[in-house]
Amino acid sequence: MEKIFTPNKWFVLFCALLVTMWLALQLVATMRLEALATEEATHVFSWQWLGVGRSRAKIEKAHLLKRSEADAIVRVTARQIVEEEKNSGHFIAKNPEVTCSALLTFYRVDKDWLLGKVEFE
Repeated sequence: MEKIFTPNKWFVLFCALLVTMWLALQLVATMRLEALATEEATHVFSWQWLGVGRSRAKIEKAHLLKRSEADAIVRVTARQIVEEEKNSGHFIAKNPEVTCSALLTFYRVDKDWLLGKVEFE
């Protein structure tokens, strides 16, 4: 039987380059979702109630758990500092830093990812 196709070094190099580019695009997409989750989690864990106090969050880690064409789930862990408001308008730390985490579910609309659900753990 006659050989129809024989791969040469240029074909192998092209395939290796194609796989490398695909892996790089996957890495960038994952990094983009994790950065978006970090930003959204900062807003979720930080709050301020007049006359009561406020909370600040330091995001430690965002890790992509699952991604499909329509949705993505990211676990975010943070250290939350709750401060109590005093009469003079100053804030005093009420408790030491508390570790907290949440699952953020993003849904894809066209080319944008929108936060759809937050589940605290």
